[in-house]
Amino acid sequence: MRINTGRRIVDGVAAGVNTSLKPLAVCDNICTGDRNSLPLFVKHTLPALSSGSRMPFKRYVEIGRVALVNFGEDYGKLVVISDVVDQNRALVDAPTETRRIMAFKRMTLTDLKVEIPRLASKKVLTEAFNSADVAGKFAASAWGKKLAARQSKANQNDFERYQAAVAKAKRNRAVRKAYNQLAKSA
Repeated sequence: MRINTGRRIVDGVAAGVNTSLKPLAVCDNICTGDRNSLPLFVKHTLPALSSGSRMPFKRYVEIGRVALVNFGEDYGKLVVISDVVDQNRALVDAPTETRRIMAFKRMTLTDLKVEIPRLASKKVLTEAFNSADVAGKFAASAWGKKLAARQSKANQNDFERYQAAVAKAKRNRAVRKAYNQLAKSA
């Protein structure tokens, strides 16, 4: 049996590979993350698997998943997935929005999830959304703070931009002065 390791073709018996290996056994080892029990050719072709972690993803498309609209007229609004239409689209709803179909490429999944049934009514969705304090949790997250800072910077007038530039120059001057003093003493 000859096996392509990605770098060169080697003879399976000479490389110490069990030629009677069934693909299911390899799959079981990969799924459990047991890298040491894998054949040599599989170890070289697979990236390192951390023990204990099975999937690299933490945010799944599921009923009740909160998503942020990343394109279009609803940019920056939070919506909840009510149902999955197909592999490209979902039915989304929010307390202040109308229920509609939206493509997955138009939304970014968040870590937040609301416990709602499939195709929940507006009343049930609003109660779950408010009781979970989704808007508050998102605003308190690093992602929400970053979006709020970006929005406040975009809303600055000319004088506020000038004040920010002067404060930045003053702060940089103080840092440069302290750095130069430390460099001189060292």
